[in-house]
Amino acid sequence: MEAPAFYFEAFGNFTQLNAQATQKSIQKPQQSTSTQRSRQSSTSSQRSTSRSRSRSPFRAPLFEKNVAIGSIVFLPNDEKTGIHCVQPDCKKTIEDGAFEHPAVILKMWKSKDGELMTLACTMSSNPQPCRGDNARNLPIARQPREENVATYQSYLPEEVLYLEKAGTMAKQSYVQVKHVYTISLSKLAPFGPQFENRLSQQSYSNLMKVLNIEKAPWIPTAELESGVQDPSTMSTAPKAGLPTLTTRTNIITPMAALMKKTQKSISTSLNPMQNDTARTKTNQKGKKAKKFKAVAGHDFLSNMACAFT
Repeated sequence: MEAPAFYFEAFGNFTQLNAQATQKSIQKPQQSTSTQRSRQSSTSSQRSTSRSRSRSPFRAPLFEKNVAIGSIVFLPNDEKTGIHCVQPDCKKTIEDGAFEHPAVILKMWKSKDGELMTLACTMSSNPQPCRGDNARNLPIARQPREENVATYQSYLPEEVLYLEKAGTMAKQSYVQVKHVYTISLSKLAPFGPQFENRLSQQSYSNLMKVLNIEKAPWIPTAELESGVQDPSTMSTAPKAGLPTLTTRTNIITPMAALMKKTQKSISTSLNPMQNDTARTKTNQKGKKAKKFKAVAGHDFLSNMACAFT
């Protein structure tokens, strides 16, 4: 039975308002639920992001059969203890910035307890990560040999290093020649496919000459890949590791040799001036002349932070 017309006229507006209010009251919990879901989703996302950031990237272990003299490896950031420069006049702890960067293996040997050790140089995309070292670090070429004349004008041909398989690094890299470190193989990780990033034999020889360290026996990569030779067998060779380094003289870099030559030239040119001064100033007879010490560039603090980038 339909309601009379006066009912709608009298109560129509009230009914409509009541219906709208009821509708709004029904929608409010829905809006609240939507907001709660959004907040829960945001919180879950933040937790997920936090967990992913706290996890360090997993790197496969480096086995002795997968690495050789001249190989470029990776130095992870999770092992920082006990790594020092083995120069007799240095013993400096490795810079924190050197971690999470590549390194090049110079020698391998087994310690008395059977642990495989390496002698290595760190690498950086910065030609001078530690300004206080004042070292002339060696670049790894990113172009074929014939195209490097214009690219590396400030370097001698033998100072530019090449990868054996004519590949390139992801960006311009430099081998740091001021410090050398003994690092356990267990603290290193692969850097690319097996033997893919390895210096050429000539570049390895040039690098060892700059470092003034006796070369280790070289096994051709073809023999390593075919299994004819096992790189781990060379680690037991006599004088394969640190002993040859501890008895050597200070590392001589091209920069150090240049400084020595420059200082000698300046001292020679100053001798006539010192003689003239000695003749004219008779009252200074018998006094020792003050020695001249040449200083190139600027003096840098020894504790200046390094920027390996």
